[in-house]
Amino acid sequence: MKKILAIMAVVLVSGIVSAQNMFTNGDFETGSLQPWTIVLTSSNAITGVQDVTLFDMDFSGPGSESLAARFDVGRIEGRRGAEGIEMTQELNMIVDEEYVLSFDWASSRTEGGTNSEGGLFSIIVDGTALATADSGPTGPGTENYGNLTVIFTPASTGVFTVGVRIVRAGFGPADIFQHADNISAIGPEETVVPDSFSLFRGVLTGGGLSDLLASDDSWMTVLPGITLNQAERQVQLIVTGTSPTETPSELRIRVEAHAEINNIGQWIELWNYDTSSWEEVDFMIATLADSIVEVRITVDPGRFIEAGTKNMKAKVSYKEAGIVLFFPWLISFDQTVWVIVP
Repeated sequence: MKKILAIMAVVLVSGIVSAQNMFTNGDFETGSLQPWTIVLTSSNAITGVQDVTLFDMDFSGPGSESLAARFDVGRIEGRRGAEGIEMTQELNMIVDEEYVLSFDWASSRTEGGTNSEGGLFSIIVDGTALATADSGPTGPGTENYGNLTVIFTPASTGVFTVGVRIVRAGFGPADIFQHADNISAIGPEETVVPDSFSLFRGVLTGGGLSDLLASDDSWMTVLPGITLNQAERQVQLIVTGTSPTETPSELRIRVEAHAEINNIGQWIELWNYDTSSWEEVDFMIATLADSIVEVRITVDPGRFIEAGTKNMKAKVSYKEAGIVLFFPWLISFDQTVWVIVP
């Protein structure tokens, strides 16, 4: 059977990109520093400015002006050492997986001469600096900017405090500013295959659980079953699986299947553990050749994962959605899996 390689996605929030950023508001395009947590590095630290402003992060380079976080860090006069701020969020990470942490940095001075130190910029995890860039001397005519990127591999699964540290070994505040933008944490995707299935409605005529695990033209086939009323869907396949985390940044359900005849409706539902009910996330007319539907959930995806057990349930249903030429018709399932982004 020839596949229809059409990916149909339901996007439940704007701003979806191919690699999902685990940070919220990492580009500060909301015009706010929320929901970042910002703290001083010590009682000797200070920042004269803490806001979001339009700034060209690469000065005369190819980039353009955009909203960025701005600070004016330093230390209180009379003591030594570099001081400033830490800006972090809590992220769920999985043991032995690789996470790419990155941000753009810049320092600037609006007046006066060249100062010996514009700022030190670090990527931090649980208070430890994994990489640091020194902006060096900064003045009105200098262009100090760059990108800091590091790969972090957690030694355990859990919640980590991740973000950036910006400090300066000089008195503050002054007219020397530090900027941060495009802060990102890109984590791995994990495909979760079902560990069990049941037919609430329908008659199994071929295949089994193993046929749902991969896109390989090996199908589970189901005929319509007996229903209690005309409104009920005659095929209802329920699959269960286990998420690697209770609080993913994104959950996707992927279904690859086809119908034997035209005008058969296909519904995809996920079990909402907050409301203890099925929640419809997609509807389409089933195709006559395998097609892939991938539904992305980025707004509160944790509602589809049971606290404690991390269980998930999905239901794929079929019913006539128009005039059909014969009965019973056949549904062929090639793959039904979840994709979890931490």
